Amino acid sequence: MSTQTIFLTAGATSKVCDLALVQKASATAPGDPITGLAFNTSSLTAYYRLPPTGTLTQITLATQTVGGAYSSGGFVEISSTNAPGQYRFDIPNACIAAAGECNITFNGAANMETHTLKIIVTAVDLYDSVRAGMTALPNAAAAANGGLPTVDAANGVKVSVGTAAGQVNVASGKVPSTIAAGDLAANSLTASALATDAVTEIAAGVLSAASSTPIAANTTQMNSHGVIGTGVVGDLWRGA
Repeated sequence: MSTQTIFLTAGATSKVCDLALVQKASATAPGDPITGLAFNTSSLTAYYRLPPTGTLTQITLATQTVGGAYSSGGFVEISSTNAPGQYRFDIPNACIAAAGECNITFNGAANMETHTLKIIVTAVDLYDSVRAGMTALPNAAAAANGGLPTVDAANGVKVSVGTAAGQVNVASGKVPSTIAAGDLAANSLTASALATDAVTEIAAGVLSAASSTPIAANTTQMNSHGVIGTGVVGDLWRGA
């Protein structure tokens, strides 16, 4: 028996491969290429099986041309002179619908060695050089727009520079997004960085809250009158 192995992606359609068929042991030239076969050659059959539990299913071989459009089961000799023993075969889509393995066996033609085409059906796309068909990864080259981040020689991650959302505006030194707790270093927000009316607005807010919420204070009595002692009210009274 002769065998060959190819790799295809699960769910792919309209796939074509070339078979290498040879003469069997009892033929006049065992192991040499066999020529002259056609889709309707007497007794030539093709069956596929999906391990581990699939049953043999016959493939109906169909007429085809070397450069013709895909046709399920298509089978044609490529060139008995320039590529002896080479045959084009159009793989039925059912053979590669799901990840796993598919074995297609060609048998029965006079003087032809039984041939098995083993297809390893992968969940990843080995023909996709960007992300191997894995949709959890971005479909862009690393470090390109939309791609995975990369690091420099010091293992620093590159950032996107600009003024759009998610970018750092290096020219102005501003980050155009909401600043969360912990984003700023201690004492990094100085008076010179505040707007000129920031202090007025902060004071107005404190006084507004004080006018609507009682402020606890420590007091003592002198001549039946309350005297402000320590506490927030006392501090405000004294200008502390």
